[in-house]
Amino acid sequence: MRVTIHGSCVSRDAFELIDPAQATLTRYIARQSLISAGTACPPLFDPADLLDSPFQIRMLSGDLRGDALEHITGVAAETDLLVCDLTDERLGVFALPDGSYLTRTVEGLAQHVYPAGLRLIELGDDEHFRLFEHALDRWATTVADAGLLDRVVVLHVPWASQTVDGEATPASFKLSADLANVVYSRYLYAMFDRVDPWVIRPRVRVAAQGDHQWGPAPFHYVPEVQRDLADQIVELGRRIGPRD
Repeated sequence: MRVTIHGSCVSRDAFELIDPAQATLTRYIARQSLISAGTACPPLFDPADLLDSPFQIRMLSGDLRGDALEHITGVAAETDLLVCDLTDERLGVFALPDGSYLTRTVEGLAQHVYPAGLRLIELGDDEHFRLFEHALDRWATTVADAGLLDRVVVLHVPWASQTVDGEATPASFKLSADLANVVYSRYLYAMFDRVDPWVIRPRVRVAAQGDHQWGPAPFHYVPEVQRDLADQIVELGRRIGPRD
């Protein structure tokens, strides 16, 4: 099974638990909002001059180019499942004067790469949702043209309000778990309506891992949750089957 991911660490961490004999990762596209995808920005900065991580450089460079749709098209022939999650939409987007959009990222903020004065449009704002709907149409058309529309798998996993030890999870970009689960609902159902994807929901109790390798967050789940998602991805891969 060949898997392309357009999402976040939620999808990537689940994939890591799949036996390599059962699946290979064709492409991982992260840190790129659907709103940013397909809208190339001016060369505001060079990530290679500011970051050390090859992964972070690649993701921020890709976001500047808005290249997610190009990647999906480019690897379509090598993709049996297109796995998505909307976790990175929490980051919001910056609106640029030329009409393009740039995803606000943790790495970019830490390195102060974003020019002062850019207008931020946050997840949950009506303007953000309208832009998301428009971008979703563009994304779905690209996926359909690539022959992948019936191979889209969306992870619908609630943010965890508590860690496995009973501690409250911290907010992420001002979003608590309870608020995020409300805000995300209309984005997810817009995707369900427009794309009609296969949907994976956790079959075990959702809890966060307080000592997760990426730090505490409502979407850094305990291994049991990730294992369940991984198992369901494999099950769907078998059900859908490989591309001809």
